[in-house]
Amino acid sequence: MCWNFDSDHIYALGLASTPAPTVATLGNYRLAWVRGYKYEEYLPNVHRFNQIERRDGILPMLQHARADFYIDALTEAKYVLNQADDPSKFTLTHIAELPLYIGFADNERGRALMAVFDQRMAALVKSGELKAIFEHWKQPYPF
Repeated sequence: MCWNFDSDHIYALGLASTPAPTVATLGNYRLAWVRGYKYEEYLPNVHRFNQIERRDGILPMLQHARADFYIDALTEAKYVLNQADDPSKFTLTHIAELPLYIGFADNERGRALMAVFDQRMAALVKSGELKAIFEHWKQPYPF
């Protein structure tokens, strides 16, 4: 098994007056996210999207109907929401969980390290040790 080490909790930030999106309805909306995240490769039915350079113009983009939803990981979406003068005008909707993986070199040593990582992850998850670490740092437990 190839273990992920965490998951990105993907959310849609939009106006509270806009119907909440689902994975199935994302294709009906104009979406925006930070350039480089390539959410179009991970989220189904995505057709209309803009990639933006910075997060600082997102709230006006939503308020002036240039996008219906901003897609990002929960931490970053909350950061954007906290910039609002009136956060109650916006809502966050959970969209997906995207597993995060460590990259190992495609060579003998990399494969050996990956095998050790996978063995240790299996043991840490089974023993509950990993759950305590996530709880200590107040992070959702992805396993």
